[in-house]
Amino acid sequence: MPYYCEENVWKYLSKLPVAARARAWAVFIFGAHGNVAVCRQKTGTPQNGFVLWDYHVIALQEKIPGRIDALDFDSTLGFCTEAHRYLEAAFPPGLRIEAAANYVSPLFRLILAEDFVTRFYSDRSHMKATDGTWLQPPPEWDFPSGAAGQEAGHDAMKLADLLNPEAAGIGQVLGLEEMAEFVKNNSPSSK
Repeated sequence: MPYYCEENVWKYLSKLPVAARARAWAVFIFGAHGNVAVCRQKTGTPQNGFVLWDYHVIALQEKIPGRIDALDFDSTLGFCTEAHRYLEAAFPPGLRIEAAANYVSPLFRLILAEDFVTRFYSDRSHMKATDGTWLQPPPEWDFPSGAAGQEAGHDAMKLADLLNPEAAGIGQVLGLEEMAEFVKNNSPSSK
């Protein structure tokens, strides 16, 4: 569903068998103090798909042993792309220049799929205007409730917390270089 990247990833990961979730992650991409620039996006510029998102969410998954793929519903690279290639294309070295004053180094919050599937909560309020109308039509499915996480005694993961680099206890926050290292260290085929 366009403009609901976090729910698309949640829905995708929730359909995976529990065993497959052990080698899958939800990845929130955001800027510490503003929008984040991403290339190769369907809604981006014709030249290279450049767009400034307030945040973006993708999944990582080891679908083939020894290879981590990036799964981005909004990418022109294709839904499933080797993660190291995705990072190089979505965050190329020249991106800082193109984004200019709006550029903020991307941060990546890496969350294990099982944790995300059972604890993520969104009431979709961030997609409503002040008058209560939808900024973009919502998905037809029920919103993620985080109910399983609450029943297990955990707090639900709320969108505002996932986009706050200071929020502790929710996955791991990495810079671009650290994210590239994570992918490299978990994908023998990209070494």
